[in-house]
Amino acid sequence: MKYFILSVLISSVFTCFSQNAETAKGKVFEDLNNNGIYDDNEPGVQGVLVSNQLEVVKTDKNGNYEITVLNPSILFITKPSGYKVPVNDKNTPQFYYIYQPEGSPDLEQEAIKPTGNLPSEINFPLIKDKVQNEFKMLVVADVQAASQDELQYFREDVVSPALNYQFDFVISLGDLTHDDPGLIPGYLNSMALLGKPFYNILGNHDVNYDAVEKYSNDSFKSFFGPEYYSFDYGNVHFIVLENVERFCKKGDVEAYWNCYRGKVSENQLAWLNNDLANVPEDKLIVINQHIAFVKDPNAGERDRILNRAEVFDVLDSRENVLVLAGHRHTLQHDFFTKEDGWNGKNELKQIICSSASGTWWTGPVDDRGIPSSTQIDGVPNGFFIFEFSGNNFIHTFYPAGNQKEQMRIESPLNKNKGKEIIVNVFNSNKYSAVTAQIDDGEKISLKNNIRHDPFIDESFQKYRGQYKSWANPSNSTQIWVAEMPKGLSKGFHTILVSSVDEFNREYKSHAVFEVE
Repeated sequence: MKYFILSVLISSVFTCFSQNAETAKGKVFEDLNNNGIYDDNEPGVQGVLVSNQLEVVKTDKNGNYEITVLNPSILFITKPSGYKVPVNDKNTPQFYYIYQPEGSPDLEQEAIKPTGNLPSEINFPLIKDKVQNEFKMLVVADVQAASQDELQYFREDVVSPALNYQFDFVISLGDLTHDDPGLIPGYLNSMALLGKPFYNILGNHDVNYDAVEKYSNDSFKSFFGPEYYSFDYGNVHFIVLENVERFCKKGDVEAYWNCYRGKVSENQLAWLNNDLANVPEDKLIVINQHIAFVKDPNAGERDRILNRAEVFDVLDSRENVLVLAGHRHTLQHDFFTKEDGWNGKNELKQIICSSASGTWWTGPVDDRGIPSSTQIDGVPNGFFIFEFSGNNFIHTFYPAGNQKEQMRIESPLNKNKGKEIIVNVFNSNKYSAVTAQIDDGEKISLKNNIRHDPFIDESFQKYRGQYKSWANPSNSTQIWVAEMPKGLSKGFHTILVSSVDEFNREYKSHAVFEVE
């Protein structure tokens, strides 16, 4: 039944799309002299996917394509493995053509300038590159800078430490700025320092609040192109989804910034189905989105994808799917199975990645003059690096500011006032194994327990005035607990906590505590 419903949906979308459509033509070519212009001696590239944000076609043996296009819309290609797309002076990939003849309406922030009539040819250059079976991706979530000062925090706390590591490209998971598209140039300048191509996702704070839904993403599009698209590296197919649906604008209601819900549009679902139809079954599919899939059916409409089942229906024929999301300012691992409406052969893994801004660039200030920004779940703000080999991957979390610890021992460091060992293991999940050893005693197994993190609770109590008004501690999925052993003598003791992750990597942390 689900396939029939999807087919009806796609058919109705295509019927609406075909009305008043023009035809775009052009070539995807190997840019031998890197000038971005098609020259007579440059070969076309066969089999490259070209999309109008709904249909997907492949270039022929000469690299030529033909596709319908609406006003307004964006044409884009899916970067194939073994090629690079050009980047501009800010390292943003240039794989698209915006077609919006009249440009954006009059908006508070600069957006899309009139593009004029459809050109006779729209050509897309590619640059030959080696096929990388192994590569690395840096993931940043929720930079969410609300000022130039917060952009500086981001550069010092995240960009600078990230430069210590190797990676091939970057994905930024939305909320690039906080309610001000005018800060996008500063964000661009900051991300450009990473020296690699970086792909961007639209978040709920990246919109033009003064525009109706049709034009509310125009400032974002003017800098980054389509809100949803795909590209390939090695044996991995990356898909960017846009799942922020706005239903009012500034002036309609007082809290206009909250006029959104999590939803993937019908056009986008049809495109996703068409895109995946051209992707070999053995590829790893990596979905990148701002708002996460959420298991709780009672979660608010701004915190979950309302039509998650429809997205799952398109994806669940795939055996190897990873989902990356932001939005929540927590770090969390979710595994979806049949009980959650996921009918894929293997469980669907989702990582809600730690945000760069943490508690929105607030909290007690450190000796660098940068707010601590520890997330509301007690996990440090930071970034991820994913290492891909074929269609497999491993991931590593890096706390911001060059911090090295992968956990925080919370209790019994409070002079044993509690009766528990409590540890926040920052990037743990159900496949982790966490143990503690006091002095030379037996190892104690810790169990995962969803609760508030004592460290961030205490920080909010002590420094409430240094946090933004809407920020409050939340439950953490990263807390591990065990009972304290009885009969400890008075005096000082050591505690060693070990965490072995799903990739069999071990992390250790030591601390000293006193029993009075």
